Amino acid sequence: MNPVARYVFKTPQKDSHAVAKIFQQMKRMGISRIGVLSSNTGFGKAGNEQIERLAPEHGIQRRGASRTSTSPGASSRRACSSS
Repeated sequence: MNPVARYVFKTPQKDSHAVAKIFQQMKRMGISRIGVLSSNTGFGKAGNEQIERLAPEHGIQRRGASRTSTSPGASSRRACSSS
């Protein structure tokens, strides 16, 4: 690896910070209900957990969720209900 600057590192935000910022923008736009489609990878599961945890705190109603397998050749989806 050949970094552009020797002492500069990529430090992505936490999932909870990203979800909170999205919910804040949704609130400014008058959006209060969402549906969620996420993958069953670690990234998809982590984001989904933060959405479930932070939605009530931001006044967001989650109408349902669907997780999609990202395995090669997978063709089935599993629907999860959440009121």
